[in-house]
Amino acid sequence: MPSAVPFPRDFICEHTSAKSRVFAVLASPGRPDTLKAVLTCTDPLLVQRAASVLASLALTGGGVMINAQAEEIHATLPTAPAASFHEACQRLWDRQWPDADASPVRLDQVQARDEDDLTPALRDEEARTPPDARLAGLTGKAFRVIQFAEYHVYDTERLLHAATAHGWSPTSAEDEEADPNDDLLDALMHMAGLDPDVPGADAICGESSGQELTADAGDELVDWQRQPVTAEFGGGSRLRTRQSALVEHLDDLQEDLDSSTPDFASLFPVRSCDRDHTDEDEEMECDVCDDWQLTPRTAYILHTALAVLSDEAYDDVKEHGSDPVTRENADDWAVFRRLPQITWRTDADWRRQFARAFEDLSGPSRWTLA
Repeated sequence: MPSAVPFPRDFICEHTSAKSRVFAVLASPGRPDTLKAVLTCTDPLLVQRAASVLASLALTGGGVMINAQAEEIHATLPTAPAASFHEACQRLWDRQWPDADASPVRLDQVQARDEDDLTPALRDEEARTPPDARLAGLTGKAFRVIQFAEYHVYDTERLLHAATAHGWSPTSAEDEEADPNDDLLDALMHMAGLDPDVPGADAICGESSGQELTADAGDELVDWQRQPVTAEFGGGSRLRTRQSALVEHLDDLQEDLDSSTPDFASLFPVRSCDRDHTDEDEEMECDVCDDWQLTPRTAYILHTALAVLSDEAYDDVKEHGSDPVTRENADDWAVFRRLPQITWRTDADWRRQFARAFEDLSGPSRWTLA
């Protein structure tokens, strides 16, 4: 993996009456941000568009729309700035960026100050929480907030680009034996600490818990606490929701069945044979024993299954309409995911007719003796 130090976290413009320029804001761990000139052009609007596209490339790694905009700007710029713009885009795609033109100072040089001449902002900083603070020594309220999140990283390169642009540096750049997955996890944690919306990753779930810490209640800050801090987050929320919905659905269905269920015992009486076949020829045929019959229990099961399938099919249409069934969203469908894939792109009207077929088959008019 290429080195990520330095890397532009943003692109800004400088406009004068004679020309406009684009600068990269370079972020480097342990050093202040620095500027590096990228291109110069006399068209301020074009320069502004170029800076916007470069900033998007730095944060996301690009994409169909952004890359198309980059090609359009490259074709519009004059020859010299077009070459500089193309070089900048390529460096962003490769995540290889040159250092600033001037050697930047260290953070400790910027932070060095005369303690007798503090500005109001620095005085406020001096009044902040000391690193070795105990709970009883704090003047304000203290809260403990614990957050839980699960992420699906669907675009690794985009996530790494975004993390690099925000000052993250991969461990594998210095340690060849480091696991690349550790870098990805570290980059995700870096970005999630800045904003829950992480480029290249979707938050599947997120929860948090909070409490006020008070010394009178025996609380203490975690650095001084003997026992580890733990938190419980309830799992299975989707399972509970589905189970509750299923129970409610079955209860409603049972009420409907109780009010409209045909008398299957009368419609399909069990035929019994009174003849004793033990002393008769084994090959003798019996119209009762040898004939298949639909029992009331089997009829009831078929009727119930058709009614359930009808309701579930209508629910599918109500929730998804004409949206196609896919392998990715198959779990969201109750009925139509079970059909052959050739039917997965049918429209809502076809699906309603399919649901109506279940409804018709389960209707009282169908359950009569032929």
